[in-house]
Amino acid sequence: MTTERRNEASKFEYLDPLEILTDLDAYRRAVNTVSENLSAHDRKKLVEEIPQAAVFSAGMSQLWRRPVIFSPGERLGSDAVLAIGGDPDCAMLAYLQLKLQPELERSTVSLQELIDRLVGKYSDPESLYVGIAVNRPGEIDFEQLVIPAALKDQILELWIFGRLAGDDRSRWYFRGNLLEDPRTWPATIPDVLPLE
Repeated sequence: MTTERRNEASKFEYLDPLEILTDLDAYRRAVNTVSENLSAHDRKKLVEEIPQAAVFSAGMSQLWRRPVIFSPGERLGSDAVLAIGGDPDCAMLAYLQLKLQPELERSTVSLQELIDRLVGKYSDPESLYVGIAVNRPGEIDFEQLVIPAALKDQILELWIFGRLAGDDRSRWYFRGNLLEDPRTWPATIPDVLPLE
């Protein structure tokens, strides 16, 4: 990340992902603050992306064993900026691009199609994470996914995440980094918001 981009990103307002996921007032304040000058379409997109970015940040906090906070909103070519380490002034700053595999009622797009569509869209292999939020029931055969080799030169890491089946909404899985030697990790993330 260039010094100029880092300086700009360090001035953003960062949010605690667990607060956003468990406090509806905090979530609403975040949406209202970030969407102040957005069109209705962009606001709707932000309403969906804030919980996704919060889940990604909360899950990665557990996997990386250090706090991850996020600044939502389309800036610097991404959907959110991550402060890995918790303090934007001295943390590692990275960008997060979110993609959603919605429920079948909204779209029949496959996970493979979403991954294939990433090729050629990005050119930030040093600081761009891509997280694909899966909002469909059923098990995923991760071994059947083909990760295009070109993505290694375009993004830093690729992750897939979603809720585990069952009644406990706090049980999640994170699969990544798909560009290297992917593994699946469980995460426990309490929330009161739907992943939509």
